[in-house]
Amino acid sequence: MKLALLGRQALMGVMAVALVAGMSAKSFADEGLLNKVKARGTLLVGLEGTYPPFSFQGDDGKLTGFEVDFAEALAKHLGVKASLKPTKWDGMLASLASKRKDVVRNRVTI
Repeated sequence: MKLALLGRQALMGVMAVALVAGMSAKSFADEGLLNKVKARGTLLVGLEGTYPPFSFQGDDGKLTGFEVDFAEALAKHLGVKASLKPTKWDGMLASLASKRKDVVRNRVTI
């Protein structure tokens, strides 16, 4: 059990580092995004929240799951808070393109 938890934490760490490296790379489309996120103090995260165990509403009504944990770990790594925004699937990438969200987490890989 402890080994599985350790593996999950290691995977989250590696993924967070990869995402942060991608966000801060010169080739990233919006080089000012990281500065905007830090100035705002929040990372706007779009996720659907309808697909356990990745993201879903728990018994308390709050979003939970692997993607929520990942988003919160990423925000913590950046020194900001995660603002989880439930987003319908058909508007997920559009909200990212229009900059209403900083990142999307919904089994999405680009």
